[in-house]
Amino acid sequence: MATPTEDETGRVDAVVDSNVLLDVYSCHDVVESYNDAYERSGNAAIDHPSVVFRRARARESLLLAIYFGKIGATTHSLHNEAIDRLITRAPPAPGGQSMTSDFATTFVHFVKDYVLGGWTPELVTPKLAWENAPVAIRLRVTRKTAGPVGNNADAWHIAHAKERRLVLITNEGFSPTGYAQGKIAKRAAAEGVQTAFPHEFYRGKINDAEEIEAFLLSFRQEATRYLDARDSNDAMGEVLRWVYGYFRLVLLGEAEGRVDPVRVSIAPR
Repeated sequence: MATPTEDETGRVDAVVDSNVLLDVYSCHDVVESYNDAYERSGNAAIDHPSVVFRRARARESLLLAIYFGKIGATTHSLHNEAIDRLITRAPPAPGGQSMTSDFATTFVHFVKDYVLGGWTPELVTPKLAWENAPVAIRLRVTRKTAGPVGNNADAWHIAHAKERRLVLITNEGFSPTGYAQGKIAKRAAAEGVQTAFPHEFYRGKINDAEEIEAFLLSFRQEATRYLDARDSNDAMGEVLRWVYGYFRLVLLGEAEGRVDPVRVSIAPR
């Protein structure tokens, strides 16, 4: 991902909250919610509301990424928050030792570049000109972070979207009970900034079934070429098969041992 500063950017299609990027680049929420539910209810965990919710968020965020790839979009997100949260939730590990690390690594190095190459997700490093920043959006940086965090990160996303007159896409407010206005949406509305859940941004612009089929086909085709260029003795083939199965689960509801698809949405829209 490119890492421009705020004054080095060109055309941008949307500002994307870090929680959406995490749902695209990492599988940790889906995996952890299933593992937690499995400890309580065994095989019934696949249908637990918390698990269905995480599948739904992952599905809608991935469909957003597919839409971005289709239109050749450029998006902006806050650099330090996106990277820090990804590393925290999916810590890097040697290949084959961590499912979440393997997924994140595979998405960064294969899925994004080979299957979703039309999308340019730029991670922006803010200019830290505090003396010129409005008090309402002034950001504090400590030695532990390269940029704003928490509420200050929300303030940056809102201010960046406002300056560029862009929609801010977020998953805040999306919960197991449905869709509600989250805290960042309320703050954005006060600044005249429009927010949207991922499905609201791509709704009516793509045919979900057709785009899913095209995405999975591209994954298979590119995976073959990707593996042919690698050492045949490495484990990447097994990793790609697992990642492909994960995508079929969250996009189509295909689960091992189930004849009928599992739920991939939490409420009709």
